[in-house]
Formats: sequence, structure tokens, C-alpha cells
Amino acid sequence: MNRNIKQIFFYTTGILLVLANVSCNLTKSNEEEEPVELPKPQLVWEAALYGYMDSPSPVIEDSSVFIANSIGLARLSIADGSLQWETTFSLESSRPQVIGKIISDQDHLYIRRANSISAYLKADGVQVWSTALDDTVRYNELSPGTVLMDQNSSQLFVTTRSELLIINKQDGRKELRIAPQVPATQVSPQQILVPIVSFTDDKLAYVLTSFQEQSSGKLKGLLSAFDAVNGNLLWNYPLPGTLPDDVLSRTPVLRLSQTANKLLALTGSGIFAVNATTGEPAWTYSFTEQSNINLGKVLWNNETYVFAGLGDGRILKLSTLDGTKVWETPTLGGLISEWMAETDGRLYFSINLLSLSTSMRVLDSDSGEMLYAYSPSDFGIAFPEGFTTAFNASGKYIINAGVLSVYGFRLLE
Repeated sequence: MNRNIKQIFFYTTGILLVLANVSCNLTKSNEEEEPVELPKPQLVWEAALYGYMDSPSPVIEDSSVFIANSIGLARLSIADGSLQWETTFSLESSRPQVIGKIISDQDHLYIRRANSISAYLKADGVQVWSTALDDTVRYNELSPGTVLMDQNSSQLFVTTRSELLIINKQDGRKELRIAPQVPATQVSPQQILVPIVSFTDDKLAYVLTSFQEQSSGKLKGLLSAFDAVNGNLLWNYPLPGTLPDDVLSRTPVLRLSQTANKLLALTGSGIFAVNATTGEPAWTYSFTEQSNINLGKVLWNNETYVFAGLGDGRILKLSTLDGTKVWETPTLGGLISEWMAETDGRLYFSINLLSLSTSMRVLDSDSGEMLYAYSPSDFGIAFPEGFTTAFNASGKYIINAGVLSVYGFRLLE
């Protein structure tokens, strides 16, 4: 059985296990108790935008929603969805995809595309600068939810397949190039770098790298810390085991999160907690003994606890102190997608079925109890709308970005 057949076998097996798990849990739920009836979000507006939605979760603030698609960038009112401005991207391909999340600061939006990064004014959408990148990374080559950009007060930290670029936010100038030291002979199609800037020291950058090991040919992970002023390597931590292959030959699942003193690295096979200062391992939580099944999908932490969404439909809550599992709950249908947020004792996340339609689930973050669920079809929104989701904690709004339209939902208490 060759490698491709193995990948398809395990992927198919995983889907069948999900469906069996969902069926079992639905039967159990129906026999034991009636679902809790709580107020669902209220659909308050719909805005039509031309162009297919390429953007991951939209950027939403107290009064505005910023969203990108295959044509350009737009700003909408969060109250009623009215268009405040829109701007058109310059063409760098037949479909100028947005790569990873949109980053914002007080005055600017920063957009990563296949081979460039650009800054736009939030006030009117005017492009301030654009900087070309040396290699091309396309949307469909990445594991969904992959983030290739972070920031501090004055710099952007942008990764390609082989290096970390530190870019001046004022003029787009490349200030520094950093290449992780991986034991590989050449850049693999599955090699990618994921950056995060320390929130306790903005001159400290961490990079999670996937690479194909030279000696074994296996896909491995490396977590590194760098001085962002001079590029010096501070420490390396090779992740234990191998990274699961993606059945569609995209880059592997890699996510980074941080607490005050730990880095949390999510892969398809587990969560790895590392001391942020020394790089020493703190704890490991494995999702499965079969490392070639890609389970990890999304990660969120509130300093005390970390929540993980798995590809087989489970949500986990772990202690950030030692990785102890607090609870585990199924989501009763669908596969976890790439978005999650926790606030006011509730955990919000999205699920989808083979990336065709997104639905929202809300859990009690203390107990793991399901509070309510909704899908776009509950509001008469035609399939397959609901491609991506974002959440505004202060304004209690949820934004669903569909194929051709954007929808605003207000949460009801």
C-alpha cells in the first residue's frame, strides 16, 4: 500500500469515524435529555459583495467590519451592514487570494497575498505601500487557518516557506531576514513557517516550522525563538514525533498560542507546551496514538485554560499549567473549522461538513455543556453561505462571510 493510498485510507476512515460518532451522540442525546433552549443570534443585516470570499475570519471592531475577497477590501458598518468604502486589489494573478488572517492596528490594515504584503488606511481604504515577497504561497496550498503574519507596535513579522521577514509597518521596508536552522536539503512543498511575537517582549519572535527531515524523509516540526533585533537564534525545540501528512498535500496543521510564560504549539497530533524563555518542554497532550491522522484544527487559550478543536468533532479543555484534561465534549455534527473564541463563560466555534457550510456552536466553557447551535439555513440563508465566521466580544456580534454576501448577527442574552 503506497503512501497516497494510506493517506486516502486514513482520511476516509476518519470521516467514517466522525459520522459514526455523530450518530451515536445524537441518539444518546435524544434518549437522555432534551436540548437546552436558549436565545439564538438575531440576523440584523445582509450585505452583498462582488467576488468570492477568500478571506479567513473578518476583522471586526466596535463599529466596523473589514473583509477581503477575491476582488478587494471593504469596510462595513457593524450596526446595519452599510458599505463605508471598498477598494480593488491590483492583479497579481487571475484570482488575487488573501492568505491568512487580516491584521489591523489603530490606523492600518495589513493584507498578505500570494506574493506580496500591503498596508491600507482603515479610514478610507487607500493603499499606503506594497512589498513584494520572494516566493509565492497560495491559499489552496495551506492547511485552512494557517497564519503567516503577526505584529508588534512598529513591525510586521511575515513568513514564507523558508524564512521570517521583519517589515517596517510605516513604509513596508524589509528590515531583517531570519531563516530557521532545519536539517533539510531543500524546501519541501509542505514546509511552512508560522510566526508569533511575544506579548511580554516585542523584540522576541517565535517561529513554528514544518520541514522534511533529511535522514528519514519524515515531516517534522521545529519551534524556535529569535532575537528580533539582530536575528540571533535563542533556542530550538524539535517537536516529538512526526507531523501528520495532509491528504490533499497541503501544509500540515501548525498553530501557535501563548500565555505569560508558555508557548502552545498545536499540530495535527497534539499540543506541545514549552517554556517561552528557555524552550524547555513543559507538557504534551496527544490527540491519538495514530500520528498519521490529522486531528488538531484550532486552538484558543485564556491564560488558565486552553481549548482545542479536533477534526473528529471533539472539543477539549486543558489546564495550561500541566496539560490536565478538564473536559471533552462532542459537537454533535460536523467537523471543527478554523475559528474559536471564548468570552463571558461561553466558548464559540464553527463547524463545517467537508468545508461546504459553516454552523455556529456555543458551549458553557466551565462545564462543556452545549448551550445552543445555529446554522445559516436557520435564517433562510441559502447553502453554502457561512464560509467564515468572526466574533466581536464587546459588541456581541457574529459575522458570517458567505460566498457572495456578508451577514451580521447580534447575540441575544
